[in-house]
Amino acid sequence: MHYLTIDSNSDTTGDLKDPTGPPQPGSFPLQTLGQCVVNIGVDPVTGKLTLQDFFAPVGYQKLNTGDKDFSSSGVTLLDPTVFVGGGVTRVALAGSKVGTLYVMDANNLGGYKQGV
Repeated sequence: MHYLTIDSNSDTTGDLKDPTGPPQPGSFPLQTLGQCVVNIGVDPVTGKLTLQDFFAPVGYQKLNTGDKDFSSSGVTLLDPTVFVGGGVTRVALAGSKVGTLYVMDANNLGGYKQGV
């Protein structure tokens, strides 16, 4: 299950609020998920939800401050029979109010600052 969260302006155990903070892998356990694309696993027996992976853009705080939120578009999973290649089997898209479109590997969302 993938979804895009709205702003919570909250801190995390990885201190994603600090733009100079360390990169975090998508499997890093967060306490809050403001302005993130997240993959939530559902246990078929207990129904318990667990964070599997997440993506937060590096400049998400700046986007939030200027009311240019990352979470304005929702997340879309593209048809895997059409959009496949380069080792990516599931493609996710999400956008911000400034028109930036984020293209992600839905099987490995990327965490925070992993490309820096």
